[in-house]
Amino acid sequence: MELVIAGEVYEAFLPALALVTKWITTKEFLGWWIHLLYGIETTLPSSKSFLAKSDEEDNQFQAYRDLAECWEILYQRITLHWI
Repeated sequence: MELVIAGEVYEAFLPALALVTKWITTKEFLGWWIHLLYGIETTLPSSKSFLAKSDEEDNQFQAYRDLAECWEILYQRITLHWI
């Protein structure tokens, strides 16, 4: 798929694209994304919710593959419309 964006619009989006790219590719963030992918939703008696660690998070090789697959699925579903 070829994406053609008018120069001015593309230039306006560059800072956001750079930030998002860092969020999804920087090693320091990968653990967070993997925890988000595998974490077990847990609710305390106080009604506070959080994601508890899952054993799946320990297999980093598989976790990186699963995360990459999720990014690919998301990529296939996103369409930008310029009006």
